[in-house]
Amino acid sequence: MNADVAFLTTGSIRGDISGGFITWGDLYRVQPFSNTLFSMTLSGRQIRRALEQQGEDPLPPHNLGVSGLTYTYSPSRPAGNRVVDVMVGGMPLDDSANYTVAMVSFLAEGGDCYTVFREGTSLTAGPVDIDALAEYIGSLPQPVDVTIDGRIRRVP
Repeated sequence: MNADVAFLTTGSIRGDISGGFITWGDLYRVQPFSNTLFSMTLSGRQIRRALEQQGEDPLPPHNLGVSGLTYTYSPSRPAGNRVVDVMVGGMPLDDSANYTVAMVSFLAEGGDCYTVFREGTSLTAGPVDIDALAEYIGSLPQPVDVTIDGRIRRVP
């Protein structure tokens, strides 16, 4: 989707992908919903609000998985002020800048209480999520080597 940032509700991820050779069955076990991907334009301020919505009432049933950004949060800070810092592509998030953001249709519609995504502009439909995942996995060197890269950091 040529996005700067991507979001996925962690409730949409139903399993793990192990390293090695990956089959279509593995992909469907992980991501069984066949949601359409969308891109939209959000400001840095809206991205920060989406991250903050993870700790606000009504409390979402699932946290956000992220790509293209890293962030640090402190659960001991007051709701609405828990996100300490956000980096997009290695640079600090600019609250007044616009970013292209990708997500599945469920989130684009404000699913799981992430209502800020309804404010996105320039909404563009893309492929079905499982097809995009298969294309991405196919672009990786085989067998796939899985690592955790620490995109989300918790501090006291």
